[in-house]
Amino acid sequence: MTYLEQLRLAASDMVSLSSNEGYPPTMPTFLESYNDAVANFGESELLFVAGNQETQAIALNNLGLSKLSALDSLFDELRSEVQTYVMTSEDVQELKDATDELKNLLANTEYEISQADIAKLHLSVDNAVNAAVANNEAGAEAYIETHKAELQTLRSRADRGVVSNIVIWKLAAIAVWLGVAIWLLILCIRRRRQGLQCNDLITTPLYAALIIALLVVGFCEPPQPPMKQL
Repeated sequence: MTYLEQLRLAASDMVSLSSNEGYPPTMPTFLESYNDAVANFGESELLFVAGNQETQAIALNNLGLSKLSALDSLFDELRSEVQTYVMTSEDVQELKDATDELKNLLANTEYEISQADIAKLHLSVDNAVNAAVANNEAGAEAYIETHKAELQTLRSRADRGVVSNIVIWKLAAIAVWLGVAIWLLILCIRRRRQGLQCNDLITTPLYAALIIALLVVGFCEPPQPPMKQL
């Protein structure tokens, strides 16, 4: 299975969730396109590591950059489809409880990842939550946009953001998925507060983000998450 196929499989839960009634119509297309860009970056790095395939590796990286740039207009359309919702203190607590559960899973994963790298992922989770708590859905949107732009900058550099243990381009890529997971969670909470149906598992987008994070970090086989019904 190629890196692209692995990422598409890992992202399928979040893409499927975002296709449900009540979520922005453009969300699945945005997620699939973003996933393809990240996969291109991953495939590019595999070729750089293998050696003697630099031309193809550069071409794949440039393809990912092109796909990422094309997402700007799609993201603007996506934001226009979402109505503003101000979270209550109860909503905020539910959001924090769900993300604390995600952080606990990361801290106790059986897969090979250093404590320092787990701390970086925990910080990304906290930053995504804090952005949403500070400014509701607009905070999640801004968090996604900021890290999408960061990923574009990093992959455009001569070193392609390939520094540190969890290379920083991967942290930026994961941050976008975490932002999307938080956004979807807020949208689901909002639907329930409005008396509308939301039968999704509240932790589904967060677990999907965890699976993607583990794959992006080091091709880990993801753990089976416990399920928590809304």
